[in-house]
Amino acid sequence: MMVIPLVAAGVPLAPQAKKPTLYVDKVERGSVGEVIVIYNYQTLFPPDPEEVLQVARAQCRQDGYADAAMGSYPTLRQCTAVNTCGGTCARERATDSFSCRGASTN
Repeated sequence: MMVIPLVAAGVPLAPQAKKPTLYVDKVERGSVGEVIVIYNYQTLFPPDPEEVLQVARAQCRQDGYADAAMGSYPTLRQCTAVNTCGGTCARERATDSFSCRGASTN
């Protein structure tokens, strides 16, 4: 009897099985209406940008704004752990800046 892995057989994995993990290290307030999200992740599993945006939206809403948008600064990335076998970056820390928008909906 031959055993074929489900992935090889074309059976999709459950969404949570292939979803990357976002580790939020810190959420900071920058200048007025600015939110900075500092997070880390395994480089083979970068987070969905929408997840990072949700973190910023939550902070903006807490500060009295209706929404958040990605800031004009590019994402800053720094390698924090190197794969000892291959010498490649295994974990990165990233920083994204967001602008809070709109009056509160409360």
